[in-house]
Amino acid sequence: NPKYLKKSAKRLAKLQKDLSRKQKGSNNRKKAKIKVAPSNYASSQLCSDCGNQSSQTKDLSCRTYICPVCGMIMDRDINASKNLLKLAI
Repeated sequence: NPKYLKKSAKRLAKLQKDLSRKQKGSNNRKKAKIKVAPSNYASSQLCSDCGNQSSQTKDLSCRTYICPVCGMIMDRDINASKNLLKLAI
């Protein structure tokens, strides 16, 4: 009977659609995993090369980070972004 065939075809299409969303690797399953840095994480005070924590960068008018241990000189925002990237990985 075509009535039952049509009903079964619709049900099969729905089940296949649901199954495709549940498969690993499907675009519908991919979600970003977000890691949030702790609020007390001193990303702009840590040297991205040696890991030394410097208190000189607590002053926000100082825009360059100079590590007293290894001598690295870098913009403080870039240094902070490198530290946050290391934390995320």
